[in-house]
Amino acid sequence: GNIKSILQDVYQYSQNGVNASDLEQHIQTNRGQLTQWVDDIGQFS
Repeated sequence: GNIKSILQDVYQYSQNGVNASDLEQHIQTNRGQLTQWVDDIGQFS
């Protein structure tokens, strides 16, 4: 995807994290997605 769509996904993830009662669980659940974002964003740098 392009950088803008990735950033929108990251923003949405952050908003969900703010509202998550268990942030640690939220991070664990989304670990694969976070790794994918890092890889995707790395392609732009």
